[in-house]
Amino acid sequence: MVDQLSQFIAKMKANRKLKSYSEDEVKQVVILPILRLVGWDIFDIDEVRPEYKTKGGRVDYSLRIKRSNRFFIEVKKPAEELDKHQEQLLGYSYRKGVELAALTSGLTWWFYLPKENGDWEERKFDSLDVNKDDSAIIADKLVKILAKYHVESSQAWKYAKEIYDARWKQRQIEGTIPEAWDKLISEPDTLLLELLAETTEGLCGFRPEDSTVTEFLSSHREELLLTGAERVGVKRPKAKVGKKRALRVTRTRTGRRSRANKGHSQIQDYIVPLIKMMRQGTPYREAFRKQAATLGVHINTVSNQCTRAIGITTSEFVERVSNGTIVSFLRKRYPQKTEIIDEELER
Repeated sequence: MVDQLSQFIAKMKANRKLKSYSEDEVKQVVILPILRLVGWDIFDIDEVRPEYKTKGGRVDYSLRIKRSNRFFIEVKKPAEELDKHQEQLLGYSYRKGVELAALTSGLTWWFYLPKENGDWEERKFDSLDVNKDDSAIIADKLVKILAKYHVESSQAWKYAKEIYDARWKQRQIEGTIPEAWDKLISEPDTLLLELLAETTEGLCGFRPEDSTVTEFLSSHREELLLTGAERVGVKRPKAKVGKKRALRVTRTRTGRRSRANKGHSQIQDYIVPLIKMMRQGTPYREAFRKQAATLGVHINTVSNQCTRAIGITTSEFVERVSNGTIVSFLRKRYPQKTEIIDEELER
């Protein structure tokens, strides 16, 4: 199967006319032959259903096992930008409970896990470029993801989930390292003080006192911090001359401190605006950044007010907004603010 598919991909690479094909031509010349090569009966509409009707539109192909939708494929012509169609495909897939989906122009393939957490890009677990990638590698991946027996046995989903989980883990690590660094700078650990003192002694022969090292870190704190508002494009209001900006410092359930401008309402200023933006299709991270800029606060403050402060994780918040349970959750948590929640969401 892989060898035959690899040969087919090699022929695609040699076809210079392919990039000018229409969507229907791509379906006939690329998609259906590939599906046939990976084991699907393209002549059985109960197995490969074209123009499958969903709420709000139709998906180009639904790959089905025993009349159950297992894989959605949306096809576009090579000259068209795929980015514009991610939301449409993932919306179709999510509403139908389909676990695997692909958006393709024949030359480019983007693969998704529609039911996982994250924005559209984060739910993309793999991609292929026929013009750039090796034919054998492309064939191997297409078999692992698209082959009928892999989809039917859920091996395709397991393969995809392993890739998704590894990438999600890496994103979490990369996103948390700056926070960890800032914590070390803001609240120096004895190990950091010891390391800096030892390195100084090794360079000049004299060991500084702990107080000297602490004073150095404190005096350069603003230069060393990575996640300050000014570093993520958030403009903070200028303080009036002779007056200190009023800030309140609270502790979340995890014991970490979160900072917010005095006077901001958790419901009206943080939670409700985010729900509205996300309902309109704004990815949650972009929504967090926009609201941080609007309020003039740290993006972590927005995140904390909508997650840790109400006892849920970011993924739980995103999931509840997506499935419509966030409102009932807020009503239950803040019964005395039910009217405020309803009024703000209706505005």
